[in-house]
Amino acid sequence: MKGRKMMSWTNFIMLMLLGVSTAGLTAAQTAIPIDTVSPATSRFGVGAQLGYFKSSGADQGTVYYGAEARYMIGSMLGFEATLGYRGEQVFNFGKVAGNELSANITSVPFTVSMIIFIPLRSTSLVPYGLVGAGLYLMTVDYSADINKVMGDQTETEGGVHLGLGAQVPLTPGIVAHADYRYLFVSEIFESSPVYDFSSKKYGGGLMSLGLMVFF
Repeated sequence: MKGRKMMSWTNFIMLMLLGVSTAGLTAAQTAIPIDTVSPATSRFGVGAQLGYFKSSGADQGTVYYGAEARYMIGSMLGFEATLGYRGEQVFNFGKVAGNELSANITSVPFTVSMIIFIPLRSTSLVPYGLVGAGLYLMTVDYSADINKVMGDQTETEGGVHLGLGAQVPLTPGIVAHADYRYLFVSEIFESSPVYDFSSKKYGGGLMSLGLMVFF
C-alpha cells in the first residue's frame, strides 16, 4: 500500500512538472516580458514548493513540502532561502540473526542558495543554475533490534547542494519554477561494535516545483 501511495505522489508531481513546462511554453508564445516580474521591478518574492526527494540509501522516496523566499540582484543573480519538511524514508540494513534491521528518517531542511539566471532574448522562460548549503534536522527511528544496542537519534547535519532549473512568469508578479537539486550530506547513521551502517547515505535528488509572488 505504501509503495502504491508513493507511486501516486510521484505521478502527481511529474504531472505538475509537466504543467510548469507547458506554462513556460505558453508564456514564451505570449511573450510576457521577464522584466515585468523580476528582477527589474520586483526584487523580493515568497512562495511554496512541492517536490519528491529520494535518498540514495533509502528504499523509496518521499514527498517534500516547503516555503521559500528569493531576492533578486540585477538580471542574473539571486539568493534563495527555504524551510521544508521531508516525509519518512525507510533505510533497510538487512538481517542479523534472522532479524530485520532498519531505520525510518524524517527531516526538516533549512537551505540557502545562490542562483545564476540565464535570460534568453526570445522567451520569458529563464534557465538557472544554483549552489548552496543547508542544515538538516533529522529524526532517526531505529527498529527494535537496533534500539537494544543504540537508541533513536535527533540530530542536525550540514550539507551542500547543486541544481538546475527554470522559471517562467505566469502573470506580472507571479512566477512558477521547476528544478532538480542533488544533496550531499554528512554521514548520519552511527555505527556500533555490533552494527555497521556506513554504506547507507542520506544524500540524494530532489525534484520540486514552486509558485512565487514577487513584490
